[in-house]
Amino acid sequence: MFPGVTSKLTDKFFKSIGKYVDSAKAEGVHDSKEAAFCHPGIYRDEKGEIIQYPPKKAKKLKHLTSTANSVVTYSARVLSTTIENLQHDFSETIPVTGKEQLDYARSFLEFCCFRAFSTLILYEDHLSDDNFHRYTFDCMVAWESPIVSQSNVQEENRESSAKEEEDDASLFYTDLMPMLVDVQDTVGVDAFIRVSPFTTIVSDVVNAHVQFDFLTVSTSGRMPFPMYRKYLSAIEKNIKELRKRQEYARVHNLPTSGEELVLEMDGISQTVIKHVGAKSASGRLTLTDHALYFEESTMMSYREAIKLNLSSDLAHEVFPELCGPWGSRIFDKAIAYKNSSLEDPIMFEFLDLVGSTRREYWLALIQEVKDCHMFIRKYRLDESCQAEAISRAILGIIRLQAIRDSIQILPSKPGGLLTFSSAEDFLRWGDLVSEALARTIKDASIHRTEEEEESFSEKMSGYIKVPSSSVKMLHSLALWREYKHSEVIYRVRPGELTSLEKIVKEAAASSKQTQKVKALEEEAKLDGVGINIAVMNELLRPVLAFAIWIRDVMSWNRPLETFHVAMFLLYVIYRDWLCYLIPFFIAATGVYILWLKLTNKAAKYKEIVVQMPAGGVSFDQVVTAQRVLSQFQSVLQAANVILLKIWALALSVKPEVTNLLPFLFFLIAIVMALIPFKLYAFVIHGAIFISTLRTRVPESKLQRRLRELWYSIPPLPVRIVESREEKTTREALQG
Repeated sequence: MFPGVTSKLTDKFFKSIGKYVDSAKAEGVHDSKEAAFCHPGIYRDEKGEIIQYPPKKAKKLKHLTSTANSVVTYSARVLSTTIENLQHDFSETIPVTGKEQLDYARSFLEFCCFRAFSTLILYEDHLSDDNFHRYTFDCMVAWESPIVSQSNVQEENRESSAKEEEDDASLFYTDLMPMLVDVQDTVGVDAFIRVSPFTTIVSDVVNAHVQFDFLTVSTSGRMPFPMYRKYLSAIEKNIKELRKRQEYARVHNLPTSGEELVLEMDGISQTVIKHVGAKSASGRLTLTDHALYFEESTMMSYREAIKLNLSSDLAHEVFPELCGPWGSRIFDKAIAYKNSSLEDPIMFEFLDLVGSTRREYWLALIQEVKDCHMFIRKYRLDESCQAEAISRAILGIIRLQAIRDSIQILPSKPGGLLTFSSAEDFLRWGDLVSEALARTIKDASIHRTEEEEESFSEKMSGYIKVPSSSVKMLHSLALWREYKHSEVIYRVRPGELTSLEKIVKEAAASSKQTQKVKALEEEAKLDGVGINIAVMNELLRPVLAFAIWIRDVMSWNRPLETFHVAMFLLYVIYRDWLCYLIPFFIAATGVYILWLKLTNKAAKYKEIVVQMPAGGVSFDQVVTAQRVLSQFQSVLQAANVILLKIWALALSVKPEVTNLLPFLFFLIAIVMALIPFKLYAFVIHGAIFISTLRTRVPESKLQRRLRELWYSIPPLPVRIVESREEKTTREALQG
């Protein structure tokens, strides 16, 4: 009787049972992971002690700020070495000749930090470690101002004041964040997009700039530590939720395979309705990293799931759609899915009282999984590269969820925060970004022999290995499934952008410029019929002036000009220059634009000045709009009548006329085949200019007979019938 309520009670019952086995199952998941990819707890040194950050005794390197010295000291302890050894390795690896002091300091910090990140992220609980939070944040602070001359005066006093402020600031960050920006260290966009992607979990190089924009929306483009810590805590929370979903899927026998990772579920506490034509059913919707599942709810359980395999090559399409009961289109709260194997699209409706946030969220997630597998097929990635690409998509979804929790609202256009959707739909030159990303992943997972590796290392002098892949990150978080993997190792040259970073930087700058242009386009969309007509009249004034001149010439209101134009066209026809008329007018337009530029006349028209029509939306304007709509309807009606008469001639509605048409067409074809085209041009030219002398030349009997014959042809009858969708809806409502 109440399948939706029953299914919810069933889910809650099984969920309560599942809580008793969560810990044991989690231990089984941890045991299945290889030790090389996951260490329990947080980072400890060789003695088993937790290294505190900032270190109590940091060695003071000349010209470096206190924050930079703390970062270097902590990095050395994480790497189980000394600062002197780091400096020696840096000078041996990275060519430093010709570098300025700022560039040298940043290169050295990157050399230390990127290697330390690769060690820290191997520990499962690093996201809950306050030392990791503060260390990674200070890496960005130090990168932004590494030397004393570039640092802010407040940096020297940060260690004594930051601890007192950061504990409770994140609770009310919306109100306090603008004040905190002025009293403690903050991070800018350049430092964030350079350093944070090498922590793997914090951001992706493809859309780090978009993540930063959303995280700093209330702090004027600067990220304070409370916001950063809240973001990392949200990431940790969503990773725990992802683990719970895996256990829920196992306990409740979800139709997912062992090779799939459950990314999101819906329909348990909130309603999801599937529509196919006029049929509807509520149930449970599950998204994995390979497919989309829907299980229709029954009294006590769920029916067999419908699987939509997003990893197959079936021309998948996902888009927002209107939906409603019995196939109606009322509510804008649904997602439509179709592929080449489905006859009718499948719609999933997300019932919300206000807005369509759930729909937008699910649309972004499904689109990301689809784009990820399209990326894999397009660039023909092998097994290890496929795993890395899917891992990037999973981490992107986790970041989107974390940003949503951090700013307490789903970002507008959430697809821009997802790796593959961002490159496919949101970044200008996104195809180049995708190519660079595919090339980066392939280069990082190439198998090489020892000899090939030595030769490659010689060519890649100055680069350091950064084995912090997305697959390894998911392994360390106890999320990734077992598979035969090969190590993915990225290479980066400290102090220099990678090829992917360069392309993303250019694409992001170009995309921002495009967004500004779109904002100007929105400003140019004025409200009101009258003002839009006035703007159009002003913009089309040169065209209208030219059209009026043509009308006067063709109507012989200016006989001398008409004679000159007629003689010019006759000469063009005689010399067979008709094919050059269009190129001539295009070239003339280019010459006119150059003339405007060279004479500096274009400088006078930096904007269009339009006089505001008198009054607001007056009765006259309403009447004018109705008249325009009526005239447009009349044009459509006349066009339909002409088409119906043509069909009537073709279908012998008036046989006496239709019988003459074949012979007429044969005659026209013979004449056109025998007579040169130049003569047709002369005839058409004469007909056009003579037709404008109607007041001087009376209508011929042939024209009259043709007109009367046309009026005598009845149009083909039209019968309006009910559409199949409307008929199905009506029958469903009646029955």
